[in-house]
Amino acid sequence: MTGSAGLEPGACRAALSLGSNLGDRAEHLAAARASLGRDPRIDVLSAGLPRLTAPQGIPDQPEFLNQVVLVRTTLSPWDLLDRCLSAERERGRQRGPVRWGPRTLDVDILAYEGLVICDERLQVPHSALPLRPFFRDMLADLGAEDLLP
Repeated sequence: MTGSAGLEPGACRAALSLGSNLGDRAEHLAAARASLGRDPRIDVLSAGLPRLTAPQGIPDQPEFLNQVVLVRTTLSPWDLLDRCLSAERERGRQRGPVRWGPRTLDVDILAYEGLVICDERLQVPHSALPLRPFFRDMLADLGAEDLLP
């Protein structure tokens, strides 16, 4: 599973989580992988098996289909975040006043080459990792635990 070939030697690895609980969940995840892979600054290295998971925060909503994707990118963490948000918008994601509500697509940065970032826009490793142990399991399935600090 490869997107763009020939990224610069300084490219970094990152782990992204993809999630959906509205519409054709599997199609939303596939479209996100394809969208990211079309970006010449992102190489999709591998994708774990999707898993059904219970919703967090607001329990009265459909189950999520989640997947972890390992990428290699020349984008900074903040530029990668912008690209993730763009992939969400492509699938009709509308951010509203309800946090943790149902959504067509959610793309988050779980980890970025062992960095720790905590600012107004981005928290890496993702703040949900302690609350959602299945993400750690999915990172392990891809052999990407070394991305965590």
